[in-house]
Amino acid sequence: MKTVHVLLVCVVLFASNCTKITLLTRYKPAELKERRAGLYLKEFEKQKEIYNTAVQSITLHPDSVTNYLTLAKVFIKEAKVTGEHPYYYPAALATLDVALDKDEKNPEAMMLKTSVLLSLHQFAEAKSLAQSCLQVCGPNSQLYGMLCDANVELGNYTDAIQCVDMMMNIRPGLDAYSRASYLRELHGDVNGAIDAMQLATKAGLPGTEDAAWTRVTLGNIYCKQQRFHDAKVQYMLALQERNNYPFALAGLAQCIGKEGNPTLALSILDSALQTMPELSFLEKKAEIEFEQGNLLKVNEYVHQMDSMMEEDANAGHKNDAERALIYCKLNVNPKQALDFATKEIAYRPNNITAQFAMAFALYRNNNISESRTYLSKAMRLNKQDKDFMSLCSMINSSQNLSSTK
Repeated sequence: MKTVHVLLVCVVLFASNCTKITLLTRYKPAELKERRAGLYLKEFEKQKEIYNTAVQSITLHPDSVTNYLTLAKVFIKEAKVTGEHPYYYPAALATLDVALDKDEKNPEAMMLKTSVLLSLHQFAEAKSLAQSCLQVCGPNSQLYGMLCDANVELGNYTDAIQCVDMMMNIRPGLDAYSRASYLRELHGDVNGAIDAMQLATKAGLPGTEDAAWTRVTLGNIYCKQQRFHDAKVQYMLALQERNNYPFALAGLAQCIGKEGNPTLALSILDSALQTMPELSFLEKKAEIEFEQGNLLKVNEYVHQMDSMMEEDANAGHKNDAERALIYCKLNVNPKQALDFATKEIAYRPNNITAQFAMAFALYRNNNISESRTYLSKAMRLNKQDKDFMSLCSMINSSQNLSSTK
């Protein structure tokens, strides 16, 4: 019996080791793609050095978790800077899974994976992992930030506010101020949102992607309020601090389009798209063409966006709400829009964006009564959103028209 017991232990240990060996054998670091021309090539040279060193270190020291974390950070940064999300986020996840297989409670690996899950809109999964990480490493501003993001996207707005309060208590800075700004905007406090985002811009390090993103976000708030001069100032500052920053170009184009120059706006959006294959830039082009009545162009852009969104979805990105809203805004594929909105509302029933997508899709499918119900839910936070107000007006017009028949 003793011999049998020893034999069984050996078999279990062998099987366990085989699993780890197989995982490591299967793991092959994704290659680093060349960036598009003009996309911070000096910065990319440094990225290449870090990548090559990490890959060599993994070959020499395959059990060192640090090397996998370094490599994952390269992939995450490349995803943000290049917009090649379907390529780099799965690469980062594969790398982090190897790291967590070697050390399942490694706080940095858990936080990095949470960040990737949030980027892929896997919000419930991100929240669960962030909570697990919080138990391992205790109060942490970065973790509370990610919990805030997950709670916002899942519609747990009170919990999100509590997370921001924790961030402020631990370490006020760009991350905390920008999240506070977004929550204030969601609750209809536009002036408070601007104040908080101004603090975020002051806390950012000029020239970094985070600082440029913060300036663009402030510009976007101004643009929504039709404060076009103030918005363009922020976009231009972002472009000065980070040359050809594509999101600043897109923001500038949006302002110029709203000021009545669609031709120039489309040209600037083309420049942004040459730098980064970003869905929202193409969406802005489609919206401008829709307003001009150029439906052939709209359909062309919808086809391109469908391909991009399908690629994203295949890479693990939950984008059902985005797809539904694009179809609704451009008034195409109403039945598909409703299918996507229904999937999204099943995943996050309390989120106001999901509720608005459902309301809009129901409206496009002539279900006015249910559309009003979902829009009422979406407007419960008093967010000052022109799309919300526009849909409300369209619903009211439809009901008035029905009552006069």
